[in-house]
Amino acid sequence: MAQPAQDLPPWAEPPKTIVYHDESLRDRLNEKLVYQAYVTGEDWAKRKFYPGNKLIIKLRDEVVGEGQIVLVEAAPMGRLTRHDATVSGYKEVEDLVIALRKTLPTLKKWESTEVYKILYRWI
Repeated sequence: MAQPAQDLPPWAEPPKTIVYHDESLRDRLNEKLVYQAYVTGEDWAKRKFYPGNKLIIKLRDEVVGEGQIVLVEAAPMGRLTRHDATVSGYKEVEDLVIALRKTLPTLKKWESTEVYKILYRWI
């Protein structure tokens, strides 16, 4: 007898893709020194990033490696810390914010724009 369809656990779903566009991150990505990415709330809702999901990490069109999501957390862009910048591959918070403002849509007051921080580990 057929069983009803059940939800898949996050680690059994197809891999999600994180694409970095900032060429200055190439060396740090290749050395696996970047552990955090950012998406908008809309992108998070559409693609459903959850802890346990497998990731394919790209720099533009080039696959850099694979990872697994450890933590997903919402935060306003104005509350990002130096630690967030460091694990994202930037030296200063200002550099991270500039990169995010170039790639993500922001509100007029960019400090209140909510982003989802995706912390991952390399596989």
